[in-house]
Order: sequence, then C-alpha cells, then structure tokens
Amino acid sequence: MALYARSDVMSVSVPVSSGGCGKTHSRPVHKGAPDRYFKLDCPGCEHFLKGGGRQVLHITQGSKELGIPTHQEWVAACDPQWAATPEAIPDTPDERQYVAKRDKMGHEELEMINALAAAKQAGINIPENAMDLLQRRLPSALNFASQAQVTVPEYGLDDLSVNKLKAMCKEQGLPTSGTRAQLIDRLS
Repeated sequence: MALYARSDVMSVSVPVSSGGCGKTHSRPVHKGAPDRYFKLDCPGCEHFLKGGGRQVLHITQGSKELGIPTHQEWVAACDPQWAATPEAIPDTPDERQYVAKRDKMGHEELEMINALAAAKQAGINIPENAMDLLQRRLPSALNFASQAQVTVPEYGLDDLSVNKLKAMCKEQGLPTSGTRAQLIDRLS
C-alpha cells in the first residue's frame, strides 16, 4: 500500500523512534518541475502517517433546526496532508480557494446562459450592452452571434464606432474588414 501527498508537500522524514525509516522521502522532479503526485512507498513511514494506531475523537456538529444530532466517533489520527489514493488527496487552502472561485464564476455564467435562453424564448431582443457583456464573459461557451439579434433602437448605424460596426458584422457572420461606409452598407 502507498500514500499520496498533497501538492504543497515536497518531502517527509519520519524518525526511527516514531516507527519510520529515518530517511527523507522527496517529491520526484522531472525537467525542473515537481511531479503532480508524490507517492510514498515506505511501510514504516506510511504506518506513522496513517496514524500508527493512534486515534482521535472526531465530533460532527448537528443541527437542532434540521433534527440532526451531534455525532462523535474515534478515527485514525492520520496526517491531513496524505491520502491512500490520488483522488482522495486533500486540497491545499489555495486550491480550495481557487475551486470556490471557479465554482462561483461557473454558477454566474450558467445564470447568464439561462437568462439569455429565457429572453430569447420569450422573443426579447437582447440589449447591445448586455450582449457585449455576454460575449466577453462567455466567448467560447456559446456562439451568440448566430443566435441573437442585436438591435440598436436609440442610434443609427452612422452613430456607431468602427469597432462597434465590426462587432455587429461579426455577430451577423459578415466580413469585418473594410471602410466604415462598407461596414454600414453590409449591416443595412
């Protein structure tokens, strides 16, 4: 059996007096970069990191409102930076923060997609600024250009910048090169 270390663990050394081998085990490095997985295959050191038979009391708080009682159990005093499989390796605080941020961004993007789909299904034209935001936030997730109709009710094409005209041409699948007059002609 082997143990796998969290990504921020570069080496471990368990003294002989604690049941380890006394040697330093280091994360392998290839081409100047540390390996993704640090596999420890040393029975004595593994035994110590798995708790070495030591146990600690683990208390899971309940909830009176939900009717969940507090639960207590004795579990192995394992080192929290190690796991029996690569999949079970605990995340570092930075990794947890990154995953939480990505999850939040993903939820926001899904809400935007749902709002766009609902608006389109209801026949609502997406306002220009909202469509620009969607295209910046979700450029590769959806091809909004072929799905949405962008209308500019307050302004004529002559009032728009060249960049905006090019963006509108791109949204409609038209060529984006040429003069301002050519862009306006394509969009008319």
